[in-house]
Amino acid sequence: MSPPADRAALQPLRRSLRQRRRALRGSERRQCEHAIHAAVRALLLRRWRRIAAFEAIDGEPDLAPVLGPVLLRGRVLALPEIVHGAREPEMRFVAARADGRQLLVPPAALDLALVPLIGFDATGNRIGFGAGYYDRAFRQLRGRTHWRHPQLVGIAFECQRVEVLPAAPWDIPLDAIVTERGLQRFPLQQRT
Repeated sequence: MSPPADRAALQPLRRSLRQRRRALRGSERRQCEHAIHAAVRALLLRRWRRIAAFEAIDGEPDLAPVLGPVLLRGRVLALPEIVHGAREPEMRFVAARADGRQLLVPPAALDLALVPLIGFDATGNRIGFGAGYYDRAFRQLRGRTHWRHPQLVGIAFECQRVEVLPAAPWDIPLDAIVTERGLQRFPLQQRT
């Protein structure tokens, strides 16, 4: 499926991809999520110390079954939180501490960010809900051609893949995607 070139025209594509994602049910969904969990577990075997993840909404793959062991290994697991301030709303990452207090984890201090999305393409471009929270949170990665910190790994179902997505200068592409087909890395030189 080829999306419209005009980013404002992405709303119908977002709706269509969200419907596809929600249409996965029963044993098909369980099989897809099981394969995604296996790929995420393998990814988490690396020595990531500070990891950002998300709580599934609107039919997103649920990572809760694989995230519990992250904390048991003494790692920091941070979840996104939207903060409404004087300017536009921003996203920050918050980890729960053993003493019940919250620990703010700056995006640049993360080693790995598991990122939700609505659609993705073969070069690592993604579309989310359209508010730009992830792009603003990880703006320090814009234009980098060498090692990127944190690594941004999208989590999605294959039904959310599209041929090409338009990219704007402020978009932050993914380093990799995990779907039921496993982990796929995106070479930096492919990115626009």
